[in-house]
Amino acid sequence: MDILTTLTHQLVQEGADAVVLLGSVARQEDVAYSDLDIHALFENPPQDHQRIFYLADRLVTISFVRWDHKEQAFRDPQTALWNIAGIRQSRILHDPEGRFAALQERAFVFDWSTLQEQCFSSMGSRFYNLIEECHKIMGGLITHNPEKCFFALEGLKWSLAEMGALASGVLIETENRYFSSIRDAHPDPEWRHHFDVTVGVTGMDPFDRGVAGLKLYLRSFELYGHHMEEAHQNTVLQAVQTVRDFLWNPGVDKKPED
Repeated sequence: MDILTTLTHQLVQEGADAVVLLGSVARQEDVAYSDLDIHALFENPPQDHQRIFYLADRLVTISFVRWDHKEQAFRDPQTALWNIAGIRQSRILHDPEGRFAALQERAFVFDWSTLQEQCFSSMGSRFYNLIEECHKIMGGLITHNPEKCFFALEGLKWSLAEMGALASGVLIETENRYFSSIRDAHPDPEWRHHFDVTVGVTGMDPFDRGVAGLKLYLRSFELYGHHMEEAHQNTVLQAVQTVRDFLWNPGVDKKPED
């Protein structure tokens, strides 16, 4: 009996309605250190959210998932980003009632446009929520504090990356290509350039990345700012002007001398 058969049998004994294989093994992209990524579906899963262990020297990650969470991928944009492609790619190990197979069929015909209005609402709130990160970056730049820039960039890059994904409707096939999938799907070359530098794929130092992060915030606002919430409008507009003044003020030293 192979590992997948053993694990599937064990999960069925625990009451799983369906068991599926996801990740690089399901996509046939696995390498020596790839784990077996398994989802066990229940109406009411066990208390464990996840089990991670080794079996025959193979890392195994089992996630216990509610059916309604999979269903949420068809109603909620952020859940769709992370789950629709995974549902499509899943290899079914146990599904006696055909319930996951039916879910998979729906995933193959999923239309991103059905969630577009919800995307706009989610995108608009991010400009307001990222104001503090922008100020931290500006503070880190004028004090030549790389750690402050790094810390603020973490929040900014993840939020603006997801904004780009929501705007483009890109469905994440794998975390291993998360940033490149979002970059390649985005139609705006200026946005893509600032995004590459911000996330660090170009190898720039934290100060160059900080400046790029601020420019990415501004470019995102130029593209999607009309979706911001009216209650936040004055604050966001002031933040945008503050960032613009900072970037284009020649008297501000944004990077230490080598």
